[in-house]
Amino acid sequence: MGNNVVEYIEGMSYGRGFNRLTGEALPSRAVSGDTARIKNAEGQRVSSSCRITTEVQTLHESLGISVEAGGSYMGFSASAKVDYANQCDFSSFSTYIIVHVTVANAFEDIVDPVFHPDAVELLKNNNTERFRERFGDCFISGLRTGGEYFAIYQLTSTSESKRESLAVDVQAHYNGIIASADLRVKIATARSETSGRVDTRVFVYREGSIRTADITAEDIMETARQFPVEIGEGEAFVYGAMLQDYKTLHSPNDAFDYYEIQARQQALAELAKKRFEFLTLRDDMAFILANIDNFVNADGTDVSKPGLSADYDTVTAQVNDMQDRMSAYSRDASIAELPSYDIAKFTLPVLRKKAGIEVPSFVGLRAVAVEQAMADTLRKYEDYRAAILADAEPGTSGLPMDATQYAFVIGGMSIAWDPPMAQPGPNHYLRWVVGQEPAAGKKATTGDRVTLKWKGGMRFPGPA
Repeated sequence: MGNNVVEYIEGMSYGRGFNRLTGEALPSRAVSGDTARIKNAEGQRVSSSCRITTEVQTLHESLGISVEAGGSYMGFSASAKVDYANQCDFSSFSTYIIVHVTVANAFEDIVDPVFHPDAVELLKNNNTERFRERFGDCFISGLRTGGEYFAIYQLTSTSESKRESLAVDVQAHYNGIIASADLRVKIATARSETSGRVDTRVFVYREGSIRTADITAEDIMETARQFPVEIGEGEAFVYGAMLQDYKTLHSPNDAFDYYEIQARQQALAELAKKRFEFLTLRDDMAFILANIDNFVNADGTDVSKPGLSADYDTVTAQVNDMQDRMSAYSRDASIAELPSYDIAKFTLPVLRKKAGIEVPSFVGLRAVAVEQAMADTLRKYEDYRAAILADAEPGTSGLPMDATQYAFVIGGMSIAWDPPMAQPGPNHYLRWVVGQEPAAGKKATTGDRVTLKWKGGMRFPGPA
C-alpha cells in the first residue's frame, strides 16, 4: 500500500492503528513520534469542480469512496461519505451534477515514527493475531485539515434529452453563464410539461464551515463560492487521514508475519462492485414501478407490476445479504470465500416507444435552427422561436423551425449530420439542410435516427 489519504472518521489520531478491511479506527496507539507541519506553508490549496455524469462509478470516484480507494470504501463501515452516497437513488434514469470544493491546509504528520512499546512487545513475541486486533494492518501517520464540500444535484426523468439539457444549464449556472432566475425558469418549465417527468433533488455533504442548509441549485453555487473564504476564517475541520504500512518502520523482529489482507481486499472489492451494480438495478426497478405506464417488456408486452415488485424484493434481499457477508468476511479470517451473485438473471423493461410518427421536411432550414433545438429541449416552441429570431437579422430565411419540426426534434429522435458537423457556432447560419433520410412523410419510431445532409452557402443552395 505504501501510504494513502482516506476519509477522516471519528477516533482517528496520530499513531493509532487502522483496520483497512473494516474501515475501523482502533483506540490503541501503535506508533509514537512528534508531529510537525510543513514549514513556510501557511496558505491553503483550493480546488473546485463541477462535473456531469450518469455513471455511479464516476460519482463514487468523485466522492473518494470507489472500491479502488483505501480505508472505508466497502460500503458497510462507519463512513459518512458512504452514508451520504446512499441517500441518492443511483438509477439509470438520473443525471448528476457534482459540485466539489476542497480547501487543504498545510499537512501535518509524524516525524520519524517508531513503534510504541506496546506494539514492540507483540512484535518480539511474534503474536500476529493480537497485533492485528489491537493495531490493525496500518497506522495513521498524518491528518489533513481544511474543509470539503460536496453537492449532488440529481435530475431524474424518462427523457434523457431533458436530463442532459438541464444538467448543462446547471453547470452553466456554476460557471456564471446562466443567471439564477433563468435557471429557475428552465427547471419550472421542465417540471410543468406533461411528458418526460422531471424531478430534482439536492444532496449536500460538508466538513468545515457553518452555514444554513442548501436546498436549491442557487444555494449550492453560493456555498461553493464562499466555502474557501469561510474555511480561511477559522472554520476548518479534519477531513482526511494518511495511512501508512507498518512495514515501512524499523521492527525489532524482521521475521514478523504482518497480517496479509491483499487477497481479502480484492475479494471485498469485487463484491463491493457487484453490490453497487445491484443497488443501481434496485433503484432502476423502483423508478420503473413508479412510472410503469412509460415502460414495456422487451417484446412490447405490458409490464407485470406484481412480477417486477417480486424481482425488486429479491434484489433488495441480495443487496442486504451482500452487506452482511462483506461485514462478516472483513472480520473473520476463517471464511474461505464469498458467494457469487448473478445480475444477468434480471431483465429490466424498456421505455415505451411511440411509433408511426410522421417525419417532417427539414430541407431549406439553416443548420443552426436544428442545432438550437437539439441543444435545449426544455423550452416551449414559442420560447425557442423568440430566442433564435432574436439573434438573427430581420428577414433571415431558413429560420426558425415550425412547431411540427420542433416537436419532432425534441421528441426523442436521434439527429445526425452528413457530413459530420463540428460544435454549433455562428457559421451554422451559413449551412443549409439540403436533404434528409428518411424522407419527409415516412413513419418513424421514438429513438430512430434521422440524418440531415447539409451544404454551406450565403443562400440556400437547393435540394441535394
